[in-house]
Amino acid sequence: MIRLNVIRNGESVPHIFQGATVLIGRSRGCDLSLREEGGISRQHCRLTLGDEGIRLEDLKSTNGIVVNDRPSYGGPLEVGDEIRLGAVTIELVSFGPDEAEPVQVRPCSRCGQLVPIDRPECPRCDRRISLPKLKKLDRRQLPGYLLKRRLGAGGMGVVFEAERQEDGQTCAIKILKPHLARNPAYLMRFVEETRVLTMLRHPQIVQIYGRGAEGDLSFIDMEYVAGESVRHLIRADGRLAERRALQVVWEMVGALDFAAKQKVIHGDVKPSNFLLDDRGGVKLCDFGLSRLFNFTNPALPGFAAGSSTRKGTAAYAAPERFLADSQPTIVADIYSMGVSLYQMLTGELPFGTNAVARKAKNRTDIPRLDDLGADVRPATAMLVERMLAPTPDDRYQSYRELQDDLAVLI
Repeated sequence: MIRLNVIRNGESVPHIFQGATVLIGRSRGCDLSLREEGGISRQHCRLTLGDEGIRLEDLKSTNGIVVNDRPSYGGPLEVGDEIRLGAVTIELVSFGPDEAEPVQVRPCSRCGQLVPIDRPECPRCDRRISLPKLKKLDRRQLPGYLLKRRLGAGGMGVVFEAERQEDGQTCAIKILKPHLARNPAYLMRFVEETRVLTMLRHPQIVQIYGRGAEGDLSFIDMEYVAGESVRHLIRADGRLAERRALQVVWEMVGALDFAAKQKVIHGDVKPSNFLLDDRGGVKLCDFGLSRLFNFTNPALPGFAAGSSTRKGTAAYAAPERFLADSQPTIVADIYSMGVSLYQMLTGELPFGTNAVARKAKNRTDIPRLDDLGADVRPATAMLVERMLAPTPDDRYQSYRELQDDLAVLI
């Protein structure tokens, strides 16, 4: 078995392959097919699992491969190594027949590369990794936590499933990338965001319990959600049934409305931030690290609502978010929720991937749901059309207004 994470546009998608080889390339016949990516050959490279470990082989590709930021012709790999093919990064998560004991990893304090705990040097920057000299600190732990397995990664940090030693409870630990943790302005904003987000106690919002630091690493302790994201559900099933998709939107709109009443605007609404719990419910996540909010104290450095240059994920962002000095707003998040609902109903993004969506900023020509085979009622199609109105004034102006129409449809 070989476990990989494929990272594109800041989003990480896990893949599990049974057997001893993984063929990677643009061809549909590849085990890992990257058909939409440029710079990748039809059969680009191969991973092979043997008695001595796992090896990477370049299959005479046109543009070659890069391993841990260094050009490579292949060779042995270790857990945590990253293979870059064009704009795609493939991370080796684990391999071998026995997955009962997950591989323990920790981020390098210089570059953020994930390194197995028994490896003394970072494979990317060659920094020697010294362990904290604390008598009661197990080398597999962040102080107070046992890191069990890696759950995912984004542009801002890495998330682990962990056990909190104080009470033995399972939680999720999100560790900031070290270069961000070393930025005083960002760290100040991070501390204040975490303080505000601990007050967002709502059944459809992933709870944040607190924050901590160890050396160059800053982290937050938050609720662990056992299920996958709605994005993974779309990938697995192709699309969601109309009623299920509307129910997801209903729960997420309730969470966004609650947050907005606390003067918190999410700013990056998308299916990968909708987590499915083990009871069939949905929880909204990723408030704390990637967005600036409309806080009541904009005097703090790097903290004013209009100071962020991050516009959310382009494929889901409202047209006005591409303008200079734009700010996260409720109507912009309603637009992003409309894109998310469209994707749930059709399995497709209405304006394409991030790169394509950036070029279609006006977005006046919205593809019809029934043209993509979505079996939905006309009233649902009208709701999606209003959520995706290119002009903010033509959309729903509040979550309550949107909830009124959703209630009728559900």
